[in-house]
Amino acid sequence: MGKIDVSNIKTAVAISQKANVPLYLWGGVGISKTQQIYQYATSTNQKCAVVTGLAIDPTDVVGHYIADFNKRITYQTKPYLYELFGEEERGIIFLDEFNNSESDVMGVFLKLLDEKRLGSYKLPDGIHIIAAGNPPELAPNASSLPLAVATRFAHLYVEADFISLKRWLKGAEDEEDYVKIFNLEVGEDVVQQVFDIFVDYCIENGLSPASEDSRSCEWEGSLNYRTLHYAAKIGAVYKVAYKNVSNQSTLYNVTVEMIHGLVGTIASNLMEHLENKWLPSAKEILENYDIVLKHRDAYAALAYNLMSGIQEEDYPRLVDFMQWLEKKNELVMLAAIVESFQSFIPKKRFLASRFEYYNQIFKIINRSLDVYKKVKPTNK
Repeated sequence: MGKIDVSNIKTAVAISQKANVPLYLWGGVGISKTQQIYQYATSTNQKCAVVTGLAIDPTDVVGHYIADFNKRITYQTKPYLYELFGEEERGIIFLDEFNNSESDVMGVFLKLLDEKRLGSYKLPDGIHIIAAGNPPELAPNASSLPLAVATRFAHLYVEADFISLKRWLKGAEDEEDYVKIFNLEVGEDVVQQVFDIFVDYCIENGLSPASEDSRSCEWEGSLNYRTLHYAAKIGAVYKVAYKNVSNQSTLYNVTVEMIHGLVGTIASNLMEHLENKWLPSAKEILENYDIVLKHRDAYAALAYNLMSGIQEEDYPRLVDFMQWLEKKNELVMLAAIVESFQSFIPKKRFLASRFEYYNQIFKIINRSLDVYKKVKPTNK
C-alpha cells in the first residue's frame, strides 16, 4: 500500500495541491518524477522551481544576510524563490533529494513547508510544496525521515517498470482529469463533513494517535490529528472530483494510496466508511431517490441537505420525490423534511408559477404528518 503507478503521478499531484497537503514521492532515480512535475505545471499554467537538497546550502534558498554596521541592522537579500513566486497565486516548488539534505538545509525546507516562509519573506499560500527522495536502501547518502518530519506529507512510492513508463509516454494518464481536479472548488464544509466521518470511525474502532514510530516503510503513514485532517482534505477532493473525472477508478485508487501514506493501514477502511456515511447533496438526492434509503439513521441531516440546497427549478422533482417517499411509507424522512421545510422554504423567493408545487408539497406534508403522528413512537 501507499504505492502508485508512474503514470498516475500527475493525478496525485493535482489531488495534493487541491487539498493543500504536501506530497512526498519516493522512488528510484530516472523514473520521470521531475519531468512529470514540470509537465503538470505546464498543463495547469503554473510556474515551477526545482530545488535539489543535496546541491545547495541555506543561502541558496533564503538569500544572504548583509550587515550594515553603521545602522546596526542586517538586511536579507530577496530570495530567488520569492522573486519567482512572490506575485503568483499558484505555483509548484519541488524539493528534490529531500532526505539527502544537510540538517541546516532541512531546517530551511521545514520553515518553507510549514509557513511558506523564506526568512522574512512570505510566499503566497497557493504555492504548493512537493518533495521527492530515494529510499535509504537505494541511495547510500539518503536518510530516513524522522516521524515529526514524515507526518508533514502524504507519502507515495512510485512504482516504475517499462510497461508503466510506456503507458505514461503514450499519455495513459488522462490530462483532462488532473486538470479538472486542479480547477475544482472544494469547500471547507465538505472537508469538515469528511473529517467528522473519519474521526467517528477512529472513535468507533478505539483508535488513538500513534505514540511511537511503528511505520513498516518510509511511505507508510502514521495516525495523528494532523495526518487525519490531511486525509480528510484529500477525501474531500475525492468526493467533489468523483463525478467530474472520466477515470473514477484511478481517482479512487490514488486517493486510497495517498491516505495510506498519511494514516497507514486503516486507509481502505476509512474510505469504505466514508462511502457508507457520506450524506448526499440535494442534487444527488433528486437524481437518485434510492440513495436516501442507505441513510435511514441520518434522515434529519439528509432533509437539511435537501432543503438547504433546493433551487427554484427543483420543485417539480421535490414533489415527485416526496410522493415517492409516501408510497415507500418513509414517514420519518417526510417528517424530517417538514422540520427543514419550515426553516428554509419561507426564506426562499417563489415565482407565481411555482405556487402550484408549493401547494402540492403542503398537501403531501399534511397527509404524511397525520399518518406519522399516528405511528410515531412516544416516550413513556
